[in-house]
Amino acid sequence: MPIDSRPRRRSLLAGGVTGAAALLLTGCSDSPRDAAARERASRAGRLLRRAARDSARLLDRYDRTGAAHPALAGRLEPLRSDVARQLAALGGTGSTGTPAGTGTPADPGTARAGGTDVPAGAEAALKALADAERAVADARTRALVDAPPEPARLLASVAAAGAVHVYLLTAPLPHPAEEEPPVRRPGSGPGRTPSGRSPSGQAGDGKDVSPGAAPAPAGSGGGALPAVRAALAAEHAAVYGYGVVGGRADEDRRAEARQAYDAHRARREVLRRAVRKLGGVPEPAAAAYALPFEVPDGAAAVRLAAELEERVAAVYADLVRAGTGGLRRDAAGALREAAVRAVRWRGTGVPFPGLPERSAQAPPGSSGDR
Repeated sequence: MPIDSRPRRRSLLAGGVTGAAALLLTGCSDSPRDAAARERASRAGRLLRRAARDSARLLDRYDRTGAAHPALAGRLEPLRSDVARQLAALGGTGSTGTPAGTGTPADPGTARAGGTDVPAGAEAALKALADAERAVADARTRALVDAPPEPARLLASVAAAGAVHVYLLTAPLPHPAEEEPPVRRPGSGPGRTPSGRSPSGQAGDGKDVSPGAAPAPAGSGGGALPAVRAALAAEHAAVYGYGVVGGRADEDRRAEARQAYDAHRARREVLRRAVRKLGGVPEPAAAAYALPFEVPDGAAAVRLAAELEERVAAVYADLVRAGTGGLRRDAAGALREAAVRAVRWRGTGVPFPGLPERSAQAPPGSSGDR
């Protein structure tokens, strides 16, 4: 006699009730830790989507400004390239895909850029772009304070890149006789060597100036303290390194070297207080630090200064990830300062200051690379 394998109605209902109960029990069994993890992921997603929308609007501004002012294409395209890479890293897509200055020229007067008029004058158009970059960078700096660690690190980096763009966009326009507008002019002004800091400028013995070269001392604890210690070690190395820069730099860059030297000393004091506040003991500076290369002249001094700032930026990006609240906000500010100083020395920037794993892949057109 054949066996009827069809499920009976009662068994279907029973199975449905059992399945629903299982789902209900599964939903109720989530731990507070799981719920917190989901909330963090959701918050990170919202922050990155908002940041991507901001980058898309900036990209559109660059495209519209380039179309209205084709003569600015050489100046805008490296910055536009940075914004496009940042947009991709944030998970967004581009607005037009049109390089700056290659679109249809705008009608005389104004063009529309993301709902905002592009000024008819070149200098005014650059200022409008700089204002937009500044507003986005400031908003990202505010948002990162409450962001999860990795998104906070990324937001701090792209905010620093925005500050670099503001600097590059507000550099004085060249004389019309010049063939192509430079993205920046080197800083200038008479100065002097930082007092009491006259190292030899030779690569050799001493602690490595690389911020990651010195491990955190034993018993440094968890949380943010190891990252604060690493930042302090980086600032010790930067102060020493700028002693070399000040002694080898050409006359027109020495005032800039002195300003950077003083800025790093001030940051070092802030970090010493932060170490104590976290229950640690600040590590003293070493007597000497090994330089990454010999510094026999002014050109090498400029290279060293840029290298110091880029390495310091990387350590502060890590501190943004490890820190919270005011500590994270201060680290993001220090990252922005280091990124701007690096481009002042080197003349070119990177799309992701402080994130060497991303910036190492930067194409040749990034931030002013001519």
